[in-house]
Amino acid sequence: MTASRSSLLVALGLAFGLSGNALAQQEPTPLGHPRMLEPPRSLEAPRSLDVPATRTPAPVIQRAAPVQRAPSPGSRTPVSRSGGRGIQVDRLQALDVDAGGVLSVAQGGLGPSLWYGTKRDLVDSLLGHLPAEARSPAMRSLMRRLLMTAGAPPEGEGTPGSLMERRLGLLTRMGDLEGAGALLGAVPSRARTEPMARLEADSLMLAADAPKACALAANQVHAVDAPYWQKLLAFCQTLAGEGGKAMLAAELLREMGDPDTAFYSLLETLNGIPGAPLDGLSDPAPLHVAMARTARVALPPEATQGDHPAVLRAIALDGAVPLPTRLAAAERAEAMGSLPALVLRDLYSQVPFTEEELANPLSAAGLAEAPEPAPEAEPEPVAGATPTDAEAVPEDEVPMPEVWDPALRARALLIYTALRQDVTAARAEALSAALGQAAAEGRYSAAARVLSPALEALEPSASLVWLARDMVRALVFAGRIERAGAWYRLLKGNAALNPESAKVTTQLKPLMFLAGAKEAADFSPRDLASWLPTAGEGPAWSAGRLFTLVETFEVFIPDGLWARVPLNEPVATVAMADAALLRRLELAARRGRTGEAVLLALVAIGADGPDQAHPMVLGEVVKALRAIGLEDAARGLAVEAMVAGLP
Repeated sequence: MTASRSSLLVALGLAFGLSGNALAQQEPTPLGHPRMLEPPRSLEAPRSLDVPATRTPAPVIQRAAPVQRAPSPGSRTPVSRSGGRGIQVDRLQALDVDAGGVLSVAQGGLGPSLWYGTKRDLVDSLLGHLPAEARSPAMRSLMRRLLMTAGAPPEGEGTPGSLMERRLGLLTRMGDLEGAGALLGAVPSRARTEPMARLEADSLMLAADAPKACALAANQVHAVDAPYWQKLLAFCQTLAGEGGKAMLAAELLREMGDPDTAFYSLLETLNGIPGAPLDGLSDPAPLHVAMARTARVALPPEATQGDHPAVLRAIALDGAVPLPTRLAAAERAEAMGSLPALVLRDLYSQVPFTEEELANPLSAAGLAEAPEPAPEAEPEPVAGATPTDAEAVPEDEVPMPEVWDPALRARALLIYTALRQDVTAARAEALSAALGQAAAEGRYSAAARVLSPALEALEPSASLVWLARDMVRALVFAGRIERAGAWYRLLKGNAALNPESAKVTTQLKPLMFLAGAKEAADFSPRDLASWLPTAGEGPAWSAGRLFTLVETFEVFIPDGLWARVPLNEPVATVAMADAALLRRLELAARRGRTGEAVLLALVAIGADGPDQAHPMVLGEVVKALRAIGLEDAARGLAVEAMVAGLP
């Protein structure tokens, strides 16, 4: 060990030997409810993540258990010995940490035999390509089910616990801190590894729970010689008022070549030394987020453009961050599934609009020259003009400056207007404008989820037939299939009297069929033949994409109808999976290898999601998922694929 490293360990050891009561216990903060990190005053023993109550049934935690496998050829089976009283004595089986999980089949799990017949090296390879940042609720749900299901691990050699570490890491990166905490709870404390402790510390920092993260650091820094724990400990020392020790430890780390300039800048700021700018920090680590939150340092704009859903979620939930930065992070986090739509909806409502903007939202958003009809009542004050109690800025601190992107502000204005309107006609106009703008910007699905309360509150009526197409599409993409059916029936009932309604009904029926709506239960090739002439009107669904998806749901399309599909359709840049991967997917589904098929399907689609995937990839994925009994997941992906090229 070098002299510098020895000095570092001595400094870290003295830090805890002399701290006394510098750190005090604090009540844990529920995940998803951030608070300012205050200096703790005493260390406490590390505990696993606290998981708040959710609306879903409580998971049945299945702890790692001894797993029996068939003996390999040439192996020796342990010999059972019988005592005089008939007692059987046998060798204890090893604890298989990788078998743990929290989802039963009734809760959406994939079953205890999900890896039966699958090789460990294949799983290890594919997990490295799992798109945790995919902008797809259907993919995210499937990923979560895969990672949280209890079951015997795949066959083959592997470091015990490494599969559990990978699963925890992926859940954390997805921003599913509750899921990661629940899965960690399935691992006995004696079987937890140092990488698992790192993942827990990351989750705690993202959840603004400093005391537990610091307690983990206190234990791990003496057992593991790693910069990760040394840097976290330096942060904790600063929180405890021991900045001198923290700066000494940081200087030793820097001398040993640690390249984390953002950490050193933030630590200096926390200790009253002007730190270097954070320019270029496009993918901040959880420690960076926690330090910036405590130091009240604004992360650079590029930090909200990263692909780490958990970090984006933490930025969005941090009340000390300027609202424009929070909102930009929240839009990306919601699209990746790490942030509920209701949180994004609330952030939109906190934007402090001017009276002129509220009086003429369409004009202010650049969508109309003339002002829209004024609402019956005067606009209420914007909810976000004053921070909530959880986000209140201390009086002695100056808020960070707010710099608005005009496009972001326009989106917020349209969505806020649509959500707050009480007059039916005004709400319909606002919804139409907000959805139209979202489609133009490629944000249609996210807008539909955020606007779902306003969409559900609008009742189908003859006076709103003109809005029915938007309502059906938005409600389907928001997952409100039954509500979409009510608007579809309105269109269908009006079709005999209104040619436009008849055409829109024809256009929407394939989407209703893919969504599994009862209104399209009689779908047939004849409906595709009627739809085909409407496909070229404006931005349109690709006929090849639609036909491929429809066939996966056992609707036979005659060759003559396929021959009518244009060969010169505009082709967007889409992801095409490797042929060998698709072949493996087909074989896995045919042989009932559930976990392998799901993993291959997710990797085949990729991070860009179903709407950007190649039609052939979509067809193979949907077919495979249906073959292993995941009909709901197959339909979810098929519907999301149709958001591309909305007509």
